[in-house]
Amino acid sequence: MIEPISDVLPQTPASQHKTPLQKGDLLLDINNQPVNASHNLYQPLEGTVGQKILLTIQRKNQTLELLLTPTSLPQIEKTLYREWVKNNRKLVEKQTQNQVGYIHLPAMGWRNAEEFEQQLYTIGKDKKALILDVRYNTGGWVADYLLAMLMVKRHAYTIGRGGQKGYPQGRLPLYAWTKPVVLLCNEYSFSNAEIFTHAFQTLKRGPVVGQPTFGGVISTSNIQLLDGSYFRVPSRGWYVITNNKNMENSPAIPDFPIQNPPGQELQGRDNQLLYAIQKALEQIKQKRP
Repeated sequence: MIEPISDVLPQTPASQHKTPLQKGDLLLDINNQPVNASHNLYQPLEGTVGQKILLTIQRKNQTLELLLTPTSLPQIEKTLYREWVKNNRKLVEKQTQNQVGYIHLPAMGWRNAEEFEQQLYTIGKDKKALILDVRYNTGGWVADYLLAMLMVKRHAYTIGRGGQKGYPQGRLPLYAWTKPVVLLCNEYSFSNAEIFTHAFQTLKRGPVVGQPTFGGVISTSNIQLLDGSYFRVPSRGWYVITNNKNMENSPAIPDFPIQNPPGQELQGRDNQLLYAIQKALEQIKQKRP
């Protein structure tokens, strides 16, 4: 039996065609090769990235032919990631009546730090709290730059001609977020994302929700050989300042351990994010005079 198409990703050839694929369409064949239980669905797609292929679909009582140009798996993964972040942000804003912003950090490189600063301004605008998500973060080196934006202590406030209290952000080296933050981490938060999570707890910036991080924290550098190859050499270890704990093989433990069972994840339920929303709303209530 042919299963109907369950979803169509936006910003892909299937959704941008003049006759886009729709949820519920039946895929009959690919390049005149039938699609059914006895045929490998992926075989006629092998090696077709950038080449046109012919899809035959059934839509209600119509049989349609679509000429599409497949995109690569890495590009699809980027699209899936953007959709995941967008849906998480929509959920947070809906559940909190637009009081809480959501930012996901996929890595800890310089571009990530720049994007984070931009999003603090754009996504954080008019928000009362922030959920910062470092789940699946592959690491890098900019933890201290992020902390510099999150750990600013106010020494004064200003009142402009309009009568509103504030502070001139242009006087600061980086954009500053002084409102409540809830941090999300999991077992795929790695290296510099773990240093950041440990620091977030050590500096008592806010609650941490999720699962213990990976436990792989050490600084390494590249040594290049004459033939152009290189190898990596450990150069320093990292230790929690309050208890001298070596972060290598010592994951950051969330204040509120929450699991995401695989079955519920497949259904689109994110228990960790839902709990972080709850903690963010609590932080807003506690901050009120």
